[in-house]
Amino acid sequence: MLANGRFAIGERLKTLLLDARAAGLVAFEDAEEAFRTFFGLMGRDVQIRLLLGDHPPMDAGVIAADAARAATQFLALYGAERTPAKAGSPKSH
Repeated sequence: MLANGRFAIGERLKTLLLDARAAGLVAFEDAEEAFRTFFGLMGRDVQIRLLLGDHPPMDAGVIAADAARAATQFLALYGAERTPAKAGSPKSH
């Protein structure tokens, strides 16, 4: 389960995070740490709640809102000075 789940997601997302760092969109030193932060923000307490027998609402709207919240929180922690609209432009000093 870990090999096809968390580890597979981690390898794919770390590649995306490294590309975002190269574009100046995010700033971090350790891709694994950045991934684990995002994974935690995205998953929140859902897995634990499911394991404990709770059934949190998981419709498309809730999932989209959770994903947007996780992205906003991640960028608050790791966002760099460039925004996606400026990412293709040379960095001004």
